[in-house]
Amino acid sequence: MPVPVTAYRVLIGSPSDVSIERKVIESAIHAWNSMNSIRTETILLPVMWELDSAPLQGDRPQGILNNLIVKECDIIVSLFWSRLGSDTGVEKSGTVEEIKYFIKEKRPTLIYFSRRPLPQDHDTVQWSRLCEFKKEIRGGGVQEDFDGESDLSMKLIRHLTIVMGNINTAPTVATKEVNRLIREEDVVLRKTKKQQVKVVAEKNPLYILRKCTAKSFYVHGLYDADFEWPASLYGQFVAVAAIGRVWQFSNKRKEEVAKLLGIVANIVE
Repeated sequence: MPVPVTAYRVLIGSPSDVSIERKVIESAIHAWNSMNSIRTETILLPVMWELDSAPLQGDRPQGILNNLIVKECDIIVSLFWSRLGSDTGVEKSGTVEEIKYFIKEKRPTLIYFSRRPLPQDHDTVQWSRLCEFKKEIRGGGVQEDFDGESDLSMKLIRHLTIVMGNINTAPTVATKEVNRLIREEDVVLRKTKKQQVKVVAEKNPLYILRKCTAKSFYVHGLYDADFEWPASLYGQFVAVAAIGRVWQFSNKRKEEVAKLLGIVANIVE
């Protein structure tokens, strides 16, 4: 039966070099809804200029966007990679202008910086401006670096859960409190993962890294689908013929996986 919910608009802001990551953020917001909307009686609506703006005139482009969609949003999720963006006449870029507006209004501000290697033809001036902005904005909003799409998605879903847990009837959230909760949760997650590795090792010390494909291996002896690996390992719980479901990793991750399991990093046939 229908469930009444409160809708919050989430603005996705970024320069033009992170189009893939913008889609990841949109998908992560939908994933958050699937996991939390009914329980919390809230829903998050992703807002993107590509879909929610209109070709109006009478003001500078960013000014039109501000009045049309930015000021109507409750949360902003911004991300950067190699560029800061183009000057708007008011701020160093449209995304910067949006971030500063949300910080001024004390609305939840989540900012993510990609650790992806810079493109060979990247604009050095843009990169320099981005580095300066990162220093300038230090302490404003929730800020995180991320490694790849999976890491971005997991961090955003976790941060949105913390933010929404602090939102009541108004979109004002104490950034210091959110950052404190994130730090505390990070400590708990690290301790939990260490304990999991220790417990599993005590139950079954005979782990072996076995060849799965030419470029991947699986962990023989560990068949727990709920085992939590660091997101940076990009592990997949997959079905292998004659064995069942196992954890599969790229060969590039063998040293890290072996270290976590306390075994030698050798892949056997």
